[in-house]
Amino acid sequence: MDVISTGMTALKREKVEVLKGSIVKILKDNDETARKTGLKYIMLFEETKKTIDTSTYGQDALTEAEFNKVLKILENEELIGIFGSKKTQVVKLQEPR
Repeated sequence: MDVISTGMTALKREKVEVLKGSIVKILKDNDETARKTGLKYIMLFEETKKTIDTSTYGQDALTEAEFNKVLKILENEELIGIFGSKKTQVVKLQEPR
């Protein structure tokens, strides 16, 4: 019934929350760079992949499509900004200190 009412399984919702937390943590761990110039998209993607528990979410625990979806959620929540063209995209932390 959960999938019918929300369109997303509980595991999927949990994964989105885990990914959001991982991305924000990586950005905060690199606070000065993340606020000034931003972190390169590909670097952030690779670092986020390292944080995912493959025993819970499977071997291919993070796809680029999922990553982009979570970035959009964070951007809509005004925690991050995404700048640049597709090849040179950077993600900046916009959360107040």
